[in-house]
Amino acid sequence: MKRIAQLLIFSMCIGACSSAFAQGTIEAQERFLLEQAVQNNLNFKAKERRIQQTEIERKALWQRYIPRIEADALYMYFDARMQADAQTVQIPSALLPLPPQIGGLLPPVLTFFDGESDFTTWGQAATAGITAKMLLFSGGKIPMALKAVKHKESAEHFMLRAEKEELAEEVLSTYEQYWLLEHSRLLLDESRKRLQKEQERVEKAIAAGLATPFDRNKIQVALLSLEAKEEEYARNRRLIVQKIALLTGLPEAEIPAPADSLAPCREEAQAEGSPEQRPEWQAIEARYHAYDAKLRMERLFFLPKIQAFASYRYAVVFQNDFYTDYRLNEQAPPLALHLDKFQLQPTWMVGVGMKWTLFDGMEEKHRIEKAKIDREVAAQEGEYKQQQLQLAYQKAQTDWELANKVLSIKKQSLEVSRHNLTLASRSYAQGLLSVTDWLTAEQDYARAELEYHQAIVEQRKAYRAYLRASGQSLFEAVNK
Repeated sequence: MKRIAQLLIFSMCIGACSSAFAQGTIEAQERFLLEQAVQNNLNFKAKERRIQQTEIERKALWQRYIPRIEADALYMYFDARMQADAQTVQIPSALLPLPPQIGGLLPPVLTFFDGESDFTTWGQAATAGITAKMLLFSGGKIPMALKAVKHKESAEHFMLRAEKEELAEEVLSTYEQYWLLEHSRLLLDESRKRLQKEQERVEKAIAAGLATPFDRNKIQVALLSLEAKEEEYARNRRLIVQKIALLTGLPEAEIPAPADSLAPCREEAQAEGSPEQRPEWQAIEARYHAYDAKLRMERLFFLPKIQAFASYRYAVVFQNDFYTDYRLNEQAPPLALHLDKFQLQPTWMVGVGMKWTLFDGMEEKHRIEKAKIDREVAAQEGEYKQQQLQLAYQKAQTDWELANKVLSIKKQSLEVSRHNLTLASRSYAQGLLSVTDWLTAEQDYARAELEYHQAIVEQRKAYRAYLRASGQSLFEAVNK
């Protein structure tokens, strides 16, 4: 019963399907879906933003050579108490260039710093200015840092491209499975028509005494088996449409129906390129160069940093009082000084400064060791991944050759099955062959047809893997 059901499900629409496969192509729908998948992938958008962050980091390094201009202003009130104890100084008052009327008031000898001396001052001060600074030489670190960031940015671009290629393969494979599923629906529809027609014929044959109820029951079992397969088709179609909608961001109603045909790739087609052209390979090399540039940057710690600067400043001290405990004589009050204003304007400064780190407590040594380890890890991981990519290229090449051979075998099998079905149908019509043998020929032909189209899907998938393994872009292949 199962053999009859399988036969009747698939056999009768082969001719119709074969002619339909010769019409139209699937590339237009694939291009549309790939564009939608890339545009609506949130992961790609996040990675593009990270790449923008790296670009900003690179621009920020260049901008360190741009002069910095700063303006500042300060106002303050100050009040200070001071004590000083210094060597005693004695100065004859006659040596001081003072008018006679003042000199007569002084003792013969003036004594300063006889024990501790107290001073008191208060007042107000203000200052304002503009300062410009410009880095002249970074010790070679900025050029090396720029190289590291540039290689890092390249690695991010290559990895994003690799992930887009993976997405493209997933979209194409899923959509071609959708195509295969929709064409199996044609077989199911034609099988139902064939079974219903055969059921009517058997009913008439039973009434005429030319068939038995057993033949009718076999057809009924085949119809029930067909119904189960239709339910399975509906489930699989719902799942695959949901997956395409998830990958592309399209509503399910806007997913284009598969084209009529899915042609195999040319067997003589060869992928031009090598594993070294894969974005993953190029990302590995860019990542290593980034760590190498970082290590060389750390090794330049011994070079000085040179900076030019210029400043224009205004400063003033005003309303300042200065009191001491000195007296000109015992009757005189302590000496005091009142300053209405002391002003500096303008004050220009232009110069070049240098900073040279002679010893940093072994911090730079540790940074160099860490950078060296990072570079070694990148080299070892990169070499391992490159070996995997080389192996993937060899496997893809072998799989492509195998897929072509399998496709050729399935095509020959289809031709033989078609010829056998023709002979079986002729012999059955002449009464030289039993219905069981004829049904077997029909079933073999249906299976060969399905396996041939499955081989086409697998061959196209193998060719895409071969293209990717040799560094070719699936986006470019689809757009050709």
